[in-house]
Amino acid sequence: MGITRHEESEILALLDHPEGPESGREQVRNEWYDDAEYPRPGSRLRTLESVYITRTWDAIHVLLTGRENIDEVDFAPPTGEPPACDVIMGGSILNHRGRGHALRMNNLLLLMPDEVQAVDAFLKGIDLDCLIRERGHLLEELDVYSFYMTVELPDGRKEYMNMLEDGSLVEDLGVLRDFYARAAASGNCVIKDIS
Repeated sequence: MGITRHEESEILALLDHPEGPESGREQVRNEWYDDAEYPRPGSRLRTLESVYITRTWDAIHVLLTGRENIDEVDFAPPTGEPPACDVIMGGSILNHRGRGHALRMNNLLLLMPDEVQAVDAFLKGIDLDCLIRERGHLLEELDVYSFYMTVELPDGRKEYMNMLEDGSLVEDLGVLRDFYARAAASGNCVIKDIS
C-alpha cells in the first residue's frame, strides 16, 4: 500500500475539471500516476511525502474497525465506521483502473483534509495494546492477507510467524500514525493505493 500527501489547493484545482467530476477524478489519477513511473514526471501534483506499508494493510483495517475487509461490490463503502475505516480503505474512489471495477482495491482513494484530521485524531486516541487484546483474535479468524509469513531472524534462521509476533503490524501502524499526524498538521489531502 502506497500513501501520499498533497496540497489541498492542487487537488481541488485538478478536481475542478470543465467536463465534470468524473473527468476531474481521472485528472487527479493521471497526475498522480502513470503506468510507467510514479511519481509521474512533470506532474502538476506535487507529492509532499510518500510512505509504504506492505502486507499489513488488511490486518490494520480489521484491527481498527473490528470488521472483515470486504471489497467485492462496486462503489460499496468500506466496512466499519469512519474514521476507523478511513485509515486504510476509506476515501473517495478517484477512478476505475485495474480490473475495471469501482472497487477500493486497485483504485486510488482520496481523503480530504477534514477526513485526514479525523483519522489523525482517531489514531492518536487508540490504545494499541488494548486493541490487540480485544481484536487480535480476529486477524487469524478472518484470515487476513498475509497474516503468517516465513521471517528470517537475525541469526539467519527462518521461522513461520504472524505479523503480531514479528512486530510488522505494530511497526506499520506507527508509520501510518506518524504520516497522518504530519498530513493533518499541514492540512494536506491524502491519496492511497492498495494494489
